Amino acid sequence: MTDRVQDGGEPTTATVAAGDLSRLLKAIGYADDQDYLTDADDPRVARHAHALRSAFTSMDVIGAFCPGSHLAGGRSTATPVVYVTVSRSAAEAERAHRAIWSQSLVPLILAITPDGCQVRNAFDPRETRGKLTIWKEVSSDHPSLAGITPIALRSSISWSDFGDGRRSRVDTRLCRNIAHLNTQLRNVSPKLSKRPDIANAVIARVLYLLVLTDRGVVTQAYVDGLATGAGKKACPSLVLDRFGMDRQPAWASDQFWRLSDAIDRRLNGTVFPLSAKCRTLVGDAAINLARDVLRRDEATSGDTLQLGLLDVDYAALRTETLAEVYEQFFAIENLPGKIADGAFYTPSYLVDYIVDETDGIRPFDGTSIVCDPAVGSGAFLVAAFRRIVEREVGSKRATVPKLQELLQRCIYGFETNAQAANVARLSLYLTMLDYLPNTALHEMVDSEPALFPKMLDNIRVRDFFKRLPTDISKRATHVLGNPPWTKFEAGGPARRYATTLPRTGTTVSWSSSAELFTWRALRDLCAAGATVSFVIEAKSFVGSKASGRRSFPSDLASAHRIRGVTNLGHFRRKLFEHADEAAVVVFAEATPPGGEDRTWLYSPLLTSQPLDRSGTPWAIVVDRGNVELSWQYRLAEEPRSWFHALMLAPLDRAFATRIDDGGIQTLGAFMDANGLAISRGGYEPETGVTAALHLGTDRKSGYVAQLGLSDDVKPRYALKQSDLADAKPPFARMFAGPALLVPRSMSRFDVTPAPVAFNSSLQGIFFLTDDLDAGTKTRVLREMQAYLASAAVTYMLSLVGRTWILDQRRLEARDLRRLPFPYGSIDELLAEGPTQDADAPLIARLMDWGLGRIFGLAVEDHHTLRVGFQNGKIPRSAATPADDQRQKAYRQVLIDRLQSMFSDDVRVDVRNDSQTTETQDIVVSIKPSKLPDPLVQPPTVVRDFLESSSVTVANTPNATSVRLSKPNASSFWTVDSAFNDAAHVAREILAQ
Repeated sequence: MTDRVQDGGEPTTATVAAGDLSRLLKAIGYADDQDYLTDADDPRVARHAHALRSAFTSMDVIGAFCPGSHLAGGRSTATPVVYVTVSRSAAEAERAHRAIWSQSLVPLILAITPDGCQVRNAFDPRETRGKLTIWKEVSSDHPSLAGITPIALRSSISWSDFGDGRRSRVDTRLCRNIAHLNTQLRNVSPKLSKRPDIANAVIARVLYLLVLTDRGVVTQAYVDGLATGAGKKACPSLVLDRFGMDRQPAWASDQFWRLSDAIDRRLNGTVFPLSAKCRTLVGDAAINLARDVLRRDEATSGDTLQLGLLDVDYAALRTETLAEVYEQFFAIENLPGKIADGAFYTPSYLVDYIVDETDGIRPFDGTSIVCDPAVGSGAFLVAAFRRIVEREVGSKRATVPKLQELLQRCIYGFETNAQAANVARLSLYLTMLDYLPNTALHEMVDSEPALFPKMLDNIRVRDFFKRLPTDISKRATHVLGNPPWTKFEAGGPARRYATTLPRTGTTVSWSSSAELFTWRALRDLCAAGATVSFVIEAKSFVGSKASGRRSFPSDLASAHRIRGVTNLGHFRRKLFEHADEAAVVVFAEATPPGGEDRTWLYSPLLTSQPLDRSGTPWAIVVDRGNVELSWQYRLAEEPRSWFHALMLAPLDRAFATRIDDGGIQTLGAFMDANGLAISRGGYEPETGVTAALHLGTDRKSGYVAQLGLSDDVKPRYALKQSDLADAKPPFARMFAGPALLVPRSMSRFDVTPAPVAFNSSLQGIFFLTDDLDAGTKTRVLREMQAYLASAAVTYMLSLVGRTWILDQRRLEARDLRRLPFPYGSIDELLAEGPTQDADAPLIARLMDWGLGRIFGLAVEDHHTLRVGFQNGKIPRSAATPADDQRQKAYRQVLIDRLQSMFSDDVRVDVRNDSQTTETQDIVVSIKPSKLPDPLVQPPTVVRDFLESSSVTVANTPNATSVRLSKPNASSFWTVDSAFNDAAHVAREILAQ
């Protein structure tokens, strides 16, 4: 029914009956859904237009389900989620699956053949396939199809049913197996045993040739036509291995290098160049091993491990994926150095998100000058260049001169690693080829100029902090990237540049390279009004040094307009290999802020993102109900604003503000009034105690085992009074005991009556005076221990711990001192403290002391669910349906919060409405209290992709009715989400 072009190039006709296909699409719900697209040039998916065009023309794809959503900046977008393919046979369905997997764009395939239909995991070509549904069984309620209906896909909180995408995705498989191949090459070629860089170059060159071959750029006709200077055939026996054909004759290394050089001359692009001397170390065996493994999945000699590359369709492999793979080569050659440089591969989904938001702020077009000052493999520049090309010439008007002109005029970058700069240029060249689908080298005449433009002056091998070239200085319209996350070194260009910054207004904390990159970009690289979009460490915005009026974020907000900040704290350990730090993305402009400027702030939870089984996202989706707007002048003026706005949800922020504003007694105030102190431990030069006697939290000096604090472990540590003879204050008193030991990770709390010395991984609470006897001191400390171990404090730590909330590793003493402490004296603490009260009375005390009625519900929610989200994790209970008790608490808080927003003569009611397996709707009625229930019913919700609370509003002259549609899972029915949903409802009502 639909023409398709197969490998041989001839159109064929699928034999699926039109009636069966129509019935299937209607049963699933795609037929009349606005997000089911059959046009690759639909503007909603412009960022993936080329990939979709390729899928429609060469992968049997007839439609794509692309649920819509909004970016944090407000622009609408769409995310391809399902490809619908129609193939003539099971074998052709396999071929289409292989190509779609190699493209690595969508997670799901609805594969249709004459025998029926089947849901497949597009991120895995071999596993995770649904049962084949034969045509007579197709129905709207068939269980095999339920997971891909529009309502299921828009509201799903987890994609784990579709397998472990990260492990099986084409980029991961290629990167993992190329690392193994590098080792095998050095095993079979003794001359390469200590040269992983040369082995990489061989793999890279073979991979490049396979890509060009499968794309039809390099053909056998071109190879056969190459001649030496003497007029003889340059590659007489080299037969291209196209699309994994049957075993081909071995390639001679001299012919392989002649072909590689000819390609480089014709295209004007070189990837991983090797000198003549280095090439002599590479024999035929290495080149053919690389070819056979990359093409045919052949195991190396004596090794039965299948490397998993047989499924790769190099014609479908996206340029973005190839750039990610080439990035792996740098890790193989110098992983420790890469980590030391703070250079981390940026996943493509993060690149896409950043470029999307940037495009919404200032669109990329033919007048743009885009620069990445830390290029790496060029992922950001490729994404930006693709948007420029799509906007300027699209797919039908692209010509070589126009693409060359756009590339040279619009794209710039800086990179200190020459090999990375080569890869970045190659990535851009291959992006050009994406828009020249019929390019074949054998059809080009020798007199024509090289296909790719020279880019040495665009992608410069140069330190960004050296003097900027005049052709880019103060001219960039877009600066974006992922600058290094390290401290800049003394004596280097970055340090010298830092000394030129004004003493005030350009703070750089911790000698942060990323912060310095930001100032350099805004001050020296940007034209007026340019946009800067950078990934930087979250601690730059919310760490301990970001809390003063003179700090990096405050100075940035005072000097430049900040359009938005996305906090990726919940993505910790998910974004970058070997980097545990939390990240934010800042979107700033090279223009002074105005008094009416507002900054959007977004902190996505992992449960609001499309995830695979390992909890790793494959896209970043904006949940617009959780996007908040903040007055920028407040972010600049109030030291606590960034922490509150980025790291705390609205309800948490309300409690934190009450704590910070005073009026509630704190633990610090209690200690000051009763002769107690808290201080970190130290080391021999600070404490005066022998180094071997200091306990800590590591394995060697672990205090839990040394003091016998765990079950069935005898203590083996003793600190004598003679050991304390030379101790310095305040360590002499703290180490003498009794003391309450508090590790900075807050993992446990222990009272030690006996003397103990400890290092700075532990903090100690101790008495400064001897007004009380040792037994009473120990009793007081045990009450404080029970208080710190309570569920209430576990929740409050997330309200006050600026650093600890990022990684659960470092809670500072000043943060502990800020905790509310509802006991006025030592006598009251001993009489009514937590060891007697337990959690419930303690929570009641805190509520009475000023934290309010909702505090108890917030603690319960945090203890039973939300604490599991800390440190980049997802609790198992997040996906379970919300029980009646949780929904009741949610409704109570929603009503209370909405009621507080209206006058006393307005009544707010909430009732449950329609429910499905995936969603639960509730209707909120807001009306004068004397009116009967309104007859108005809000319309059915069309949800944004993975929106946690979608809202529609209907009005009558006397009442407002609001429908809230929420996923039917516990993580969306917390009291915190109720607090946030109330604000969302209020915003939607005001917008009517």
